[in-house]
Amino acid sequence: MNANDTRPDTVTVIIATYNRTAYLRECLESVLKQSHAPAQVILVDDGSEEDVQAAVRGFADRITYVRQENAGRPAAFNRALGLATGEWLWFFDDDDVALPDSIARRLDAAAAQPDADIVMSEHYIGHDGPDGRIVRGRLISARGPTDHRLFVSILRNHLYLFQGMLIRRRCFEALGGFDTTFLRSADYEMTVRLLRRYKAMVLREPTFIWRDHQGLRGPKALRHDEAARKRVWMEFDGRLGRRIREQLSPGEYLAPPVLGRPLTPCEQRLAALTRMSVMASKGLVDEALDDLCLAADIQARCGIGGLSREERALCAQAMTHPYWLARIEDDPAAFVAKLRARSAAPLVRLFAGCLARGLLHAARKSEHVGHGRAALWRASLGVAALAGPRPVVRAYLGR
Repeated sequence: MNANDTRPDTVTVIIATYNRTAYLRECLESVLKQSHAPAQVILVDDGSEEDVQAAVRGFADRITYVRQENAGRPAAFNRALGLATGEWLWFFDDDDVALPDSIARRLDAAAAQPDADIVMSEHYIGHDGPDGRIVRGRLISARGPTDHRLFVSILRNHLYLFQGMLIRRRCFEALGGFDTTFLRSADYEMTVRLLRRYKAMVLREPTFIWRDHQGLRGPKALRHDEAARKRVWMEFDGRLGRRIREQLSPGEYLAPPVLGRPLTPCEQRLAALTRMSVMASKGLVDEALDDLCLAADIQARCGIGGLSREERALCAQAMTHPYWLARIEDDPAAFVAKLRARSAAPLVRLFAGCLARGLLHAARKSEHVGHGRAALWRASLGVAALAGPRPVVRAYLGR
């Protein structure tokens, strides 16, 4: 252990690699040349068929190299956790490139808010240049909330990538390691667990470049190309959505969360609609529609008035998530039939008007072309017909 490892600003960088020697050297260079040097860099070779040791020979005296049989990135991260000594942990991808002051800027942000255990940051998107080295592209700015609404926003979308986070090591000592059943989305699953328990802050600055490339991804057991990426991520994000639904209490969907007391009817309705939007973001159609009916039933039983602006926005925005749209595009008639089967729930037509508004917006977006656009138009018209003209007009006027 380095003598500096006991200081509160020491950082252990953990990198799992599998058959990425073409990118690994540039990744390691960017990590080792930080203006605030990491105290420790752990590279876990997850059973690569390529000669990783030869590729990193020039870094041998500055990194801890570990090899294991291929078991996936979560298992590789868990292996490294047992070796980590830094106060902060930075899990980085073997094909990405860190900006030179990545560590320093996040540590400065943490020093300004010492009660935060997690620092999240933004990133650039990049691509391979003619020489194979990364070329920086546009900034990806999450533009999400940074206050008590952050957790609920993260439930809907993985706004801040795991590569851009610094996390105190003690958080993992309390929560345990990564879930190895999540061969994809393991970092998202871990982010949800972390944010349920620990405070996070957001650095509105990029700290690394995410490399967009056409190479193979995933562990040996789930190797896939770029074309299959969305399908694979949808599968594992759906698993995460079901776990969230099972484990979170209704009050945790509110911002700030309501714990330790019963929810009021208004809070119950908002929690149900928020959970609906989370389920929609995971492509879970049945679960989302069940929550929509729950919210409609709460409104009827409790005599609550019309929908608030926030509730209308939740319904409409839930309809525009890419995973949700992909499910609807597969079979728009089945989606409308599922909603129609639930139409006996009190006041569900009022909610359907908001859904129609969201689907109409998605159908107009230029990226939905051909069969996809036609499917969305059919779905939006079917929902609008179910809602009737008055709820649809009210949804539009309530924007």
